[in-house]
Amino acid sequence: MIADALFHLMARAENPRAIKIISRGLEVSTGISVKEVITTFSTTDTRDWYARNGYPALSAFGSSSSYSGKTITLDAAFESAAFYSGVKIISEDIATLPFIVYIRSADGLNVTRATGHPLYPILHDLWNPEVSAGEGVEALTAHAILTGNGYAWIQRRPDGTVQSLYPWQPDDVRMERNDVGSITYCHRENGNWKPYNRTDVLHIKGFTLTGTYGDSLLVRARQMLGLTLVQQEYPARWFAQGSMMDVVLERPVGAQKLDIKGVTLLKEAWMKFHKGMGQRSFEPGVLQEGTVAKVLTPKMGEIQMVEQRKFQVLEVCRILRLTPHKLADLERSAYASIEAENIAYRTNTLSPWNRRWSEAVHRCLLSPEEQIAGRIYAEQNVEALQRGDFATQANGFRSLLEKGVYTINEVRRWLNLNPVEGGDENRVQLNTVVIAEAARQLAEAAQGA
Repeated sequence: MIADALFHLMARAENPRAIKIISRGLEVSTGISVKEVITTFSTTDTRDWYARNGYPALSAFGSSSSYSGKTITLDAAFESAAFYSGVKIISEDIATLPFIVYIRSADGLNVTRATGHPLYPILHDLWNPEVSAGEGVEALTAHAILTGNGYAWIQRRPDGTVQSLYPWQPDDVRMERNDVGSITYCHRENGNWKPYNRTDVLHIKGFTLTGTYGDSLLVRARQMLGLTLVQQEYPARWFAQGSMMDVVLERPVGAQKLDIKGVTLLKEAWMKFHKGMGQRSFEPGVLQEGTVAKVLTPKMGEIQMVEQRKFQVLEVCRILRLTPHKLADLERSAYASIEAENIAYRTNTLSPWNRRWSEAVHRCLLSPEEQIAGRIYAEQNVEALQRGDFATQANGFRSLLEKGVYTINEVRRWLNLNPVEGGDENRVQLNTVVIAEAARQLAEAAQGA
């Protein structure tokens, strides 16, 4: 009964501050810790339901607290420079890739850009008048990495084609199933929940265990992030407090016991000359009446603070599937291996997100007829990541030109150059012939000799 009442009241809260106010009032009136009740009586499924159905603050309060004492919210997680950078790197790199809509010929042999399709200018240029295509992809990718789900409202024309896309904040969306089993998305608008059909929402999912919704990274990684944050906070507080955190003032045995006022005056006198990083923190201490100052805090090296912080960078890399050099950790990298690590990054880190975006477009933005026909599809052009490496790009173009895969004008269009006359013909090297033809020519030359 107590747990039910707590869930009912706290589910009404719209933010962590409101939850804390309610929990404090209930704790005072009942004598039972709200956090303890939630941990004891709620199951993983229950907490996950809150996360998926528009109560992320309540889910975080009950399940995202870590052993370090830190509650891992989005804002708290972003205080970690490594984690913030990792999410930012992946989201920005995915957003830099041109999103192209293609159409296959009826026989499936030819593929061209579907520039006349209604989706082409949306995915390539503008989601809506306020959000560019890159900005929209960046936002939803970041949402999907962090919470497991990225959402955007699909504004359609009267004929059903997509007109615009408007990103939603994951905290304002919850998923429900109606009586017939179909998914309905509810979006919080002006304090009320407005239902939307599945066909009205672009939903990109992160790593998923169900296929229906993505798994929350903030919940799964809360212990790692909590340890990272306290290791970041500890030295900051140590520097801010100066010697106050590592010194205890000890009076000799048998000395007259100080009352509260005396203890306060003694502490204030010490703090006045030694707190913080100002000039006074280096003044010599003068203690009276046999008082002795003892150092309590161990040295940073003795608790391996530096090593632990380096290790946490690797932990962030593991959970985001990043190669360490992307977070400026070059201890295990050499400049000769950076190219291989960049290839691994594109293959192992970005490829899953390329697939998720292509599948989300197919599932959410194409009409049922287009899905069945299978001629329209969208892909992110990963070759854009090589634009900064001119030598590698030039060698790749040369190899494909020599084999007749690209035409000269196709390469020039990629480089934003005007076409040239005769540049639309596929060409091959003249010194490459069929083996049988080469043998025939050698035989004829031998007979002529």
